Formats: sequence, C-alpha cells, structure tokens
Amino acid sequence: MHSPRPAFSQNNIPVIFCTDGRFLPYTAVALSSLAAAARDGYNYDLFIVSAEDIPSEAQNRLRAVLGAKENISLRFVLTGNMRNLLPSRPLVRENYTLPTYYRLLLPRLFVNYDKVIYADGDVFFMRSVHELYALPLPPNCVLAAAPDVQPYAGDENAQRRFAAYVRSLGLAATSQYANAGILLWDLKAFRAQRLDEKLSEVLHSLRRPLFMDQDILNAALAGKIYALPLAYNFFAQEPDIRPPFDAEAETYLRARQEAAQNPAVIHYAGFAKPWFYPHMAYAAAWWQTAEQTPFYDEILARLRAHDRRMQRHWANAALAAKLYFYKIMNKLSGGRCEDKILHVSDRLDMNNYWRKNRFKKQEEDL
Repeated sequence: MHSPRPAFSQNNIPVIFCTDGRFLPYTAVALSSLAAAARDGYNYDLFIVSAEDIPSEAQNRLRAVLGAKENISLRFVLTGNMRNLLPSRPLVRENYTLPTYYRLLLPRLFVNYDKVIYADGDVFFMRSVHELYALPLPPNCVLAAAPDVQPYAGDENAQRRFAAYVRSLGLAATSQYANAGILLWDLKAFRAQRLDEKLSEVLHSLRRPLFMDQDILNAALAGKIYALPLAYNFFAQEPDIRPPFDAEAETYLRARQEAAQNPAVIHYAGFAKPWFYPHMAYAAAWWQTAEQTPFYDEILARLRAHDRRMQRHWANAALAAKLYFYKIMNKLSGGRCEDKILHVSDRLDMNNYWRKNRFKKQEEDL
C-alpha cells in the first residue's frame, strides 16, 4: 500500500488516531481540541487510521471540525492487508474495540516518518502538541509514554497481583508499566534497532494480554520506554489508590498533583467517558467543544440511548434484588409469604423478568 509522506516541508508534527466509524464522533472532539490549541509557526499533519473506508460525508464533517487553517492537514489511511499481521484474538475488555491494535502497525504504515505522536480518541488537548513532539528521548529509548496508574490501584492484593503480571511481561518494576493512550514514537530509532521483529513476536505469543495492545507494547519495548510527565497523559478520573502508600505510590500521587496544575492532554481512560457521564471530572470542556462539532446531535442521541439502557439495567437489578429477597422470605415461611411480600404488579414483573432471560447481557453501547 502507499505510505503517506509529510504534508509540510517544515515544522511538520504528525499526530495519528486509530478508530472506526463508531468512535468517529468522539475522535472529532479530540481533533477539534487539538486544532483549538494549535500554535502559529507549527504545522499539524493529522491522520485517522481505519480498517474501513470512512464515507466522504463523514470525512467532510471531520475536516469542518478543524476549520480552514492552512497549518492543519487531515488525511485518512487504511490498514489494508497489514490488518492481517494482527492475530485474531478476542477483546479481553468490553470497553475496548479492535482499532486499539492498529497503533501496533504504525511503524509499517508510516515508513516515511521518523517520529510520530499517537493519540487515543478519548483525549482532549489543553495545549499544543508541539511541546510533546519537541521532547528529546534518551538514546536507548524508542517510545515515550506516561506511567500508568494500574500498579498503584486497588487494595494490596490487587497491587500484588498486578505486580506479578507486570513481571510476567518482562518489566523489572511496576513503575515501568506505561499507558499507551498518548505515545511519542521515534520510528527512526525503532527501525534502526530492528524492534519490529520483537514487536511481532510478542504480538503473537502473548495470548490474552490484560490491557491488550498496551501490554504488548510494554512487553516488546521493555527498557526502551521513556516516562513522559503525567501532564501529557492526565487521567480525568481520580485514581483508586488506597493508603497505606508506599514510596512509588507517593511519587505517582505527587506527580499527578503537579500535572493537575497545568495538564497538556486530558485522557478519559477507563470505563467512564464524558459522552456518557457528562458530570464526570473535566467533562465540561469536552461538551463545550462537542457542541461546536457537526457530530453534536449524534453524540446527544447516543447519550440519551445510553441513559435509557442504564435505566433498564438498574430496573432489572432492583427487580433481581426484590426476587432474591422474596425467595429467602418464601423459603423461611414455608411458601406462605407471596401475598404478603409481592403485590400483583410485582408478580407480573417477576413473570416477565424470567420470561426475558434473567440478567441478559445489555446491548453494547453505541
């Protein structure tokens, strides 16, 4: 397939998103925030990598998001046959989608670039990405990524289990485990060190990575990932770090507190996303930007559909709790409590509930 070349001859900053049609409206907000933070004197060479053709109407809407700025280019790249280089494996976590693996193809897709920035579609740019692009990497490093919160999250048992998992990936310490939501990738050094073979080997040998392509990158490039300041990948949600804090957890919390003063990139990592939870931290700026995009009506419709699904989910959960209570009380009373515990409407709901297959999996969010 044809590999793209830099769109600008000077001060060219390539930023790459990997997505599919379902995630385009949210990626549009990320693009809009990037354009709003763009600085004169720098050129922004933007890409959307997808396995499917994005309709021209959607492409036009995405370009409209960026405005008519002469220093911003947006192009679309298909994975093509390179998609076959990725092994067929299940998505371990249901809030992930297959395009999360496409970032592993960037060294092959962008052979005419020496250095690129990769960004997830669930980010929001507070400052221009030229700051990130200008960061120097140590000689032995080929990738820069911010430390992840996972090594410090949860109780002691959860931390212990994750530490064992990180060691199985080949990392010397849990503090070396990086989040792949924002990457500064030195493709020239990556190719010079012939690391594509190592990446391919880990991609096929790591059968069920807990955090999927993120774990593959950590395992394949162990010891070659430079730790970005947390400001360049600032998690919107407060981390679940519980006392007592060890030295590494305290270091992470201090770094997060410092980054919170002036974050460059907000990352809505994890299950909660601003488009479904408008009152979460750092969601206000996201919605203000979303309102200015041509995808706003679609984003609102998806939010309403999500709210309806959640209402059905909690109604079913409440009925399940009521049925559980009824079963216990009915057993204790020898089967004589039905009229006392359940009203007629409750019994009708109970019959419908069992008829519709108890705890049926909720329809996947749009």
